[in-house]
Amino acid sequence: MSLVNKTVTAAFEKHWTVKDLSANWGVSPQTIRKLFGGEPGVAFMGHGDTRKTRRYKTMLIPGTVVHRVHERMVRIPVRED
Repeated sequence: MSLVNKTVTAAFEKHWTVKDLSANWGVSPQTIRKLFGGEPGVAFMGHGDTRKTRRYKTMLIPGTVVHRVHERMVRIPVRED
């Protein structure tokens, strides 16, 4: 699949918000931000800050990225002592 096709496909797949994914996985929004903040493919939408207002960004996480991170997490061997 070409880069253009991957980009178009990613644009139309389900995107998760931090709030929705944290509720679905049963973890805090802060945990989701840490897990996905540096992942390739995660989109950030928002505006720059001004002198009087704080900058807010919405993190949108594509389903393929959610799947990739989940697969990586479940492959980590659990230590059994």
